[in-house]
Amino acid sequence: MSAPDTTTATRSDVPLFDYGWAQVGASTFREPQPAPEFIAHQILPAEIGGLMAPGGVGKTTLLLDMSLRLILGRPLFGHEVLRPGPVLILTAEDGLERVKHRLHRLGQSLNLTDAEIEKLGDCLFVEDMTGLNARFVESDQYGNLSQTATVDRLIETYREAGLVLIVIDPTVFFGPGERFVNDAEAALAQVGARIRRKLKCAVIFVHHTGKANARGGVVDQYAGRGGSALPDGLRFVWVLATHVKDDEDFKAPSTVPSHVMAEGRLLRLHIAKLTDAPRPLAPIWLQRSGFGFEVVEPTTESTNDRRAADLDKLRAFLAGELEQGIRYSKRSVEDEATRLGMGRNVVRSLVNAGLQKGLLVYRDLPDGGHGRFTHFIDPVVDIEVSAGGVA
Repeated sequence: MSAPDTTTATRSDVPLFDYGWAQVGASTFREPQPAPEFIAHQILPAEIGGLMAPGGVGKTTLLLDMSLRLILGRPLFGHEVLRPGPVLILTAEDGLERVKHRLHRLGQSLNLTDAEIEKLGDCLFVEDMTGLNARFVESDQYGNLSQTATVDRLIETYREAGLVLIVIDPTVFFGPGERFVNDAEAALAQVGARIRRKLKCAVIFVHHTGKANARGGVVDQYAGRGGSALPDGLRFVWVLATHVKDDEDFKAPSTVPSHVMAEGRLLRLHIAKLTDAPRPLAPIWLQRSGFGFEVVEPTTESTNDRRAADLDKLRAFLAGELEQGIRYSKRSVEDEATRLGMGRNVVRSLVNAGLQKGLLVYRDLPDGGHGRFTHFIDPVVDIEVSAGGVA
């Protein structure tokens, strides 16, 4: 019995076992076989995956931004999009009105042309499932889990849409309930695999990070709450985390201003698991501005280099103001934090560091001052700032 041509045929759901279909055939060993497909080069396979992140980090908005880029064929996190195409978003947490508001703001950040706007309007699908009982897996009275008719309707409705990605947001609203833990997660992974096989697209489950993992900064494939069956069943796992300070494991690119971290706008996207391509060990750095995201290239410069750059900026500001006859005390310069693009605490820390290293000095006010304001800060512009001088 010869093996079937699996390059054109699609196996039926029945029979469950088929002797002829199961034969791999001698051609498997004689001829090169097609490599697994990637939607975006070496980062987004045409497989089932997940995005794990705490609530409020911006994972939904990031996936909307990613969806627009996939439709338009724009680079995804710096990676070439190999198969642009339509995207379907199943949203059970954010209603259609909120999603459309975010999409409009994202569109503004991407500087879309009229042709691109038309394309996005035709190729982005958003199914508002808020408040609906449309679970993919449910439990019967005996606790047995099974796929629901919702999965069948989804596949049938979008069979001819040519989707490249389906976003399921959030995972918890599509399963039978977290009381089933690993059984429920394994069942959802099977649903994702079935959808991927039938519609030939990538599927991303959006999953919340567990409280302990979020507080502990866990960024491996098991960062999501619940059990381990979901990440084990997925072919790729991304973890999104806010970077608020440097530590031994992760140091922000020195090109990122300190205030961006202080405001919670610097994110790390960790590729915690990836099938069929080398897994990047370093995170992808993303800087958020409003509703948009910008990839920040990693650097080898240290935290001290960034503080040196910030102090250089502060000294330049003080020098410019001094030329106009404006003098600042230690306290009054903190009031200019917004103009400097820094937080007040950052400015205070830089002033203290500059005074300790002699890069800033106190001078007596020419008229002797008034009240407690008798000295001003001199930026000493003839001294060069170095990384070692601002530690």
